[in-house]
Amino acid sequence: MDRMRWERFAIALALLACSKPKDAPQQLSSRGGSAMAGSGSASSVVAIDARPKRLLDELLGLPRNRPGNRDDAMAQHRRAMAEHAAAHFDTAEQLWAEAARTDPSWDWPFYNLACVASRMGRSDDALAYLDAVHTRKPAFEMLRRIETDHDLDAVRAHPELAALIKQIAEDLLVGSRGSCLGEAHPKKNWPTSRKLGAPIRTPESAIAIGCLK
Repeated sequence: MDRMRWERFAIALALLACSKPKDAPQQLSSRGGSAMAGSGSASSVVAIDARPKRLLDELLGLPRNRPGNRDDAMAQHRRAMAEHAAAHFDTAEQLWAEAARTDPSWDWPFYNLACVASRMGRSDDALAYLDAVHTRKPAFEMLRRIETDHDLDAVRAHPELAALIKQIAEDLLVGSRGSCLGEAHPKKNWPTSRKLGAPIRTPESAIAIGCLK
């Protein structure tokens, strides 16, 4: 009886081996390869998404009081402007990043990085770059651009931007020794009207400067 059972068991094993597809290992390998490829693609997406954050962290860590080569930075800025005009925002961002590395004390690359980030839908990055502009003691022209540039429309409604504009305006007031900017610095081509005219659009900044009654 035991012998018959073993014979039946051996036959069953033989039939099972014959019914197994010959290409089963290759299919398993193919599926495994696809899974690995999919995992690699996901990693690539994560890496791509992480690049703006890494770039932001790097550039915000640059020493803002260290003057660099302004001529080289301006050359990179001009190239970036051309790429930005062509809506090549990734390339423009890299060129302005290089300009910031070349001259970390210059506020314009950081301002334009904010514009690019805003255009690309990265509002938090845009506000962080604008804060970097503020730490570099921008002039009145920069304040006017922050208030009027359509590249920043995506962050226009953020309360952080209104607070930043007010802070920059207040810093300019301190620099003007408590007078309206045009009266304090008539040679800088700033408005001389008590209301500063059109360039200052938001009441917060005009009130902060003390030139709007």
